[in-house]
Amino acid sequence: MTGRKPGRGREQVPSCTRGRVIALTKTNPPAGTGLTHWSTRTLAGSLKRREGISVSWYRCKSNRRAMWLVLQS
Repeated sequence: MTGRKPGRGREQVPSCTRGRVIALTKTNPPAGTGLTHWSTRTLAGSLKRREGISVSWYRCKSNRRAMWLVLQS
């Protein structure tokens, strides 16, 4: 019994979406929001509203963490 485990497979985030998350992370939020930095939830919401890119806040968090780990090495 070495087959696949039951259940749905992981959904892969396209590289263009990952790149957009990282690009927005390096910028400041829009001036009208009153925010000084992006949170993962506001980043995901902004991508959905302004660019039509649907990505969960958890995926934003994991992409930002991966970017941070690459910069630390």
